[in-house]
Amino acid sequence: MVITQLVHVVVQSILTLQPALAPSLPAGPELVPFEELVAKPDVYLGRTVSTYVQLHSELEIWDAGMTRFLPSHFAGCRVWSDGQLPWRQEDYVAPAGILFLRRDSAEMRDFVRAVPHQRWLVRCTVRELFGGETWIEIDRIIPARRSIPEGTVLHAIRAAQLVDRHAWSLASGELERALAAPLPEHASVVLEATLQACRDQRTAIEAGIRHRPHKAREASARVNGTLRGDH
Repeated sequence: MVITQLVHVVVQSILTLQPALAPSLPAGPELVPFEELVAKPDVYLGRTVSTYVQLHSELEIWDAGMTRFLPSHFAGCRVWSDGQLPWRQEDYVAPAGILFLRRDSAEMRDFVRAVPHQRWLVRCTVRELFGGETWIEIDRIIPARRSIPEGTVLHAIRAAQLVDRHAWSLASGELERALAAPLPEHASVVLEATLQACRDQRTAIEAGIRHRPHKAREASARVNGTLRGDH
């Protein structure tokens, strides 16, 4: 619970203080967690806000139904929120939501150039609620200076596998490489805490402290829980 609470505090401080992790939008739109837009669309319907997202993939096909978001007029993309950690399997395969962008907008150039895992500060408007989905339109895109790149995701996944094998030194090396990129603070907090936990385990072994098999499994589970942000 400590790590989860710490991550929550960090994310809230980012949203409140807007530190220099990315360029700022002009003063005006409220900064809101993306998952909150998706969870409470009725609260934000028709409102223009700012939010951080990270690109998962382009949306190629969708049913616009009775909405304005026709594929001929809009491009769509799946995005992770800052509340997600892409090295968690459930987060990697299930991005937080979808955003749409007019094909004739000035922002389309940034969208076309974007690559998966790129993080943005976007100004957007919740336009419609239809078919159980929240339909959000991007008004402006500003690339963020910090993101969770694919390399970090791969190193974190390898670290988790090594932790399962109680290979603390090798896991520490993977986490150090995962932290080499300029990461948003919510991600670096989790990775740094996991790295410290691995180093603590390695130090205990070097000091002659040996766990019985079931205790070693419990230690691995605790450390991987930290990596998942579970506690």
